Amino acid sequence: MTDLLALVWRRARWQPRAPLLLAVVVAITAWLPWAVGALAARFEANLARRAAAVPLVVGAPGSRVDLTLAVLWLRPLALAPLPARLADEVNASGLGIAIPLVLGLRAQGEAVVGTGPEYFERRGLVAGAGDLPRLLGDAVLGAAVAQRLGLAVGAALPMDPDRPYDLTRAAALRLTVVGVLAPTGGPEDEVVFTDVRTAWAAQGHIHGHRPAVSATAAADDPVFEAATAANRSTFHAHGEVGAFPLTALWVQPNDARAATLLRARLDTQPGAQAVVPAEVIDELLGVVLKLRRLLAAQQVAVAVTTLALLGLVGVLIVRLRAAEVQTLVRLGASSQWIAGLFALEWVLVVGVGLALAAGLVGLTTALAPADWAWL
Repeated sequence: MTDLLALVWRRARWQPRAPLLLAVVVAITAWLPWAVGALAARFEANLARRAAAVPLVVGAPGSRVDLTLAVLWLRPLALAPLPARLADEVNASGLGIAIPLVLGLRAQGEAVVGTGPEYFERRGLVAGAGDLPRLLGDAVLGAAVAQRLGLAVGAALPMDPDRPYDLTRAAALRLTVVGVLAPTGGPEDEVVFTDVRTAWAAQGHIHGHRPAVSATAAADDPVFEAATAANRSTFHAHGEVGAFPLTALWVQPNDARAATLLRARLDTQPGAQAVVPAEVIDELLGVVLKLRRLLAAQQVAVAVTTLALLGLVGVLIVRLRAAEVQTLVRLGASSQWIAGLFALEWVLVVGVGLALAAGLVGLTTALAPADWAWL
């Protein structure tokens, strides 16, 4: 075996292009299905993990998939809003807690999410710098957002106006950055968090008035553009708070019995539907599994074709090296020894190709975006 290895190594050094080309062909053939399988497995595991952390979500009737993905990945949701009183009813039931979510707002192009302190507790989010939002007008930046915008604690972050060409609308609310979240590797890195009242203020449901300068001046014109310690007490709601809009609710039941009761109660509420994210994700993964089976069959066909082509190349190489084989025979080499020589060459070519494929798979998975960013 040692003499065979030495001979194969010397020949590869003398004519490196052919074995390297064959190794690259093997690497590319193995890399694509290997990388797709690894990324798909990671993607599915991340889907299931985030869904398992949220027992129940509530939103307006419509697409269950859109509702689930919006809550799990903090995406805008094209469904009718829920009244805020629904969250109060869940909390008053004693069966669990409701975590409100207001989605679809933006500040300097970045997504803004209005929610309660329970969201940070359930997701294990902590501030890497500063603090979490506690007061009206506070905002905490996801790690990626802070890096993109170049903002730190104490900076001002203006909201994007929802109707920029409506001159009758008050100026967009300006948030105060009170913290930056520690990196999570999830969608929380890509959003700005505020409390729900701040989100309502950005929508115009809550605002503060400047004091009137004369008896005839309109007390509500103009309104404050930012909530500060000096003016925060002047902010008030216009309308019934229980009717203010929420995009969705993350409901955390106390136990399995409470989950069943809450789901039944919420499903009977007009304009609401309760969805179990794990069930929706299982349905999605079932579709993905069918697609993966189809892709696997295609990859098997490609692999068989590649092996056939490599076998044809091997036969052609043997014929091209007929003079070399004759020389080995004259030197006393047996047919078994010659066959072992060619077999060892192919083993090394395939081994190098698989090693290259493994390196490419590692590089692909390292450079691929986070799974949540594909949704």
